[in-house]
Amino acid sequence: MSDPKNLRVELAGMLGRQTPGIDLRSRAQLIEQLIVVFHTMRTTEHLLQVAGGAAAPGSRLRRYYAEHLIEERGHARLLAEDLASVGIDVLKLEPPADVLALIGSIYYELFHVSAAALLGWQCVAEWFPLPLSTIGALEDLHGKKLLRTLRLHSEIDPHHGTELEREIARLPDADQAVVARSAKRSLVYLLNLRGRMCRSLAA
Repeated sequence: MSDPKNLRVELAGMLGRQTPGIDLRSRAQLIEQLIVVFHTMRTTEHLLQVAGGAAAPGSRLRRYYAEHLIEERGHARLLAEDLASVGIDVLKLEPPADVLALIGSIYYELFHVSAAALLGWQCVAEWFPLPLSTIGALEDLHGKKLLRTLRLHSEIDPHHGTELEREIARLPDADQAVVARSAKRSLVYLLNLRGRMCRSLAA
């Protein structure tokens, strides 16, 4: 994988093949989705710390993780507050098994395979933000308080995604392969979870 854009296209295709998807116009489905996002987001700061520690001292990858850590601080807390605004104490909710498997797989690769593994999960988390026009429509339906964190990421993730592409493009081929495997595996976990959520909410 010499061009990260090819990976982006492949992941977008995987997303596009899933039917049905989550309908965020449904308040129940939006809240379920935000709970999943929280359980992944609350690990972000520690994952970035671990990944930075695993990267070679003085390397560009270590600097990238350190800079990204600063930008991501407090986002999980903000999302917990968003959910609290509708009576959800997300800290008392158990994470879905697919989220545990997803995050656990990233930790495994960081400790035992490559410091670049976290970039694969970041591809999934940051390359496909909701358009700001969609955020505005959801705010009209559900109120702005519940959508604060989603709006924040719709604003910053396009820039983060561009930075991520540049970082991946600079990696050796072996690490690029790790990123691609991590990204596809992470997305499969999320798609499996989303499919179960859709079936459960439709029952």
